[in-house]
Amino acid sequence: MVSEPSYLKITAVAYMKPLNVIRFTTVIHRAIGSGLFIWVLELKFLAKEVGFPEGYKSADVLPDTAYRRNFFTAIDMLQNQAEKLLAKIKPKPNCIISDKHIAWTTETADKFQIPRIIFDRTSCFNQLCMHSLYIMKDQNKISESGPFVIPDLPNRIKVTKVQLPSTFNPSPTLLNRVSFDKENYLKKYFYSCQPESIVYACFRSISHTKVEQFVELYLGLEAIENGFEERTKERGLLIRGWAPQVIILKRRKIPKN
Repeated sequence: MVSEPSYLKITAVAYMKPLNVIRFTTVIHRAIGSGLFIWVLELKFLAKEVGFPEGYKSADVLPDTAYRRNFFTAIDMLQNQAEKLLAKIKPKPNCIISDKHIAWTTETADKFQIPRIIFDRTSCFNQLCMHSLYIMKDQNKISESGPFVIPDLPNRIKVTKVQLPSTFNPSPTLLNRVSFDKENYLKKYFYSCQPESIVYACFRSISHTKVEQFVELYLGLEAIENGFEERTKERGLLIRGWAPQVIILKRRKIPKN
């Protein structure tokens, strides 16, 4: 006599911000249609409360990386909402699965006595490389010039220091500090200016520039024509390449807001 196989019924409750609800609606409906038990509970993203730009509710669409701190502050503020909803779920969930960056889920899991599982999309290869590189950094074994082999990997992987993340490379600001301090170039320029009389304009190395902004930049650059640096040498300073921003912004000649 053959008995019917038994199945474990698992209900998944997904907490999402409004934008993600829109993104995953089709996938979730398809999963529910296939017989999976999924609830979607929407959390209000408190963008206005943290000074977040209107209409931006996800890290991958930020207009500028400067807003990342605001974004994670807003993520932390979701804890109270999530816990109120969690308290209403019966029976109590068996576990919480959360992104590694949502640290407050550890506290919530302890509060409700629920195991927490971290979801980390970083590959094992990346994790192993970073682990070995940090050891090499501590032992001062990372070559400053030529390629080197990352140890403890199944295959021979050669890289150079400039290919590594910023953690393993000095900031360009620090690289520029010696030459600018040595020539005393910026110092002399700043001392010749009145307090809070300088407008410092700089393009970030990582930014999301809108098409409209590119058009304005193009028109502006086209309008200034050749000889801009020569025409403005008595009232402006043009730095090509990396600018020592920390040194510049420390000066009282530049308004802080």
